[in-house]
Amino acid sequence: MRTLPGGQRFYWPYLAILLAKTRDQVSAFFVAAWQAIGLPHVLQVDNDNVWRGSSSAPYTFSFLVRLWPLLGVQVIFIPPYTPQANTWIESFNHLWDRNFWQRTRFQSLEEVQQNLPYFQTYCRERRLLPGTEMTPQECRSTRPAPLPLPDDSNQHRQKRLPLTEGFLHFIRFVDAHGNISFLNASWPLGPQWAGKTVRATLDTKQGVVTVFYQATRDSKPQSIAEFSFPIREEVYPVAERFRRPVPSIWLEVVLVDHKVSTMC
Repeated sequence: MRTLPGGQRFYWPYLAILLAKTRDQVSAFFVAAWQAIGLPHVLQVDNDNVWRGSSSAPYTFSFLVRLWPLLGVQVIFIPPYTPQANTWIESFNHLWDRNFWQRTRFQSLEEVQQNLPYFQTYCRERRLLPGTEMTPQECRSTRPAPLPLPDDSNQHRQKRLPLTEGFLHFIRFVDAHGNISFLNASWPLGPQWAGKTVRATLDTKQGVVTVFYQATRDSKPQSIAEFSFPIREEVYPVAERFRRPVPSIWLEVVLVDHKVSTMC
């Protein structure tokens, strides 16, 4: 998904059929996709186990959570059990279902594979963007080309990946006790924040989680809490070929005085 000046968004899909949602198949898909269409600055995902890994071990990083920052990609995890928060993906899934799966009664996986490139081409080069007279291909030609992932990239074939400097963002609902949870750990914000939606950003280089609250869509976010995050392994810099300016994906933050708490 790309954004044009003025906020117009458009899809640039890369489609493939996976027979199983395993770590190996999903990581290979990301590598193949980014070799074909270039690396994003930001990736937004839900909280499926294939992304986040273990459901019990706290402060651990899954293979995919290691893969993305290794390639210079920031990650945003939407709130659990809220697919509506991933509106871009859900909107495209609806388009894919209506214009691909419901239009043809496929008789085999081979037939699906044969027809998928035609639908992908339709989405990229023929379908007009809502409210415009332009296709995604025409819109994409006005934007700088994204950094391609080299053809020899094989990070997805490694048994274990190092932890790399980067940012992981977690959009979370504060529970009735004033806590938020991610990476199998709970973080206390206080009962005054119960029922609110916040964003927690983990800076793996600094080993610090900063929590932000934005009262309205147009107001500036406030930093409301900060916690140390126990990382018990070496954190490596991003490789030179994947270094890019860190994009400003959030509004300017209003700094609020608060103490750093330690979570062990």
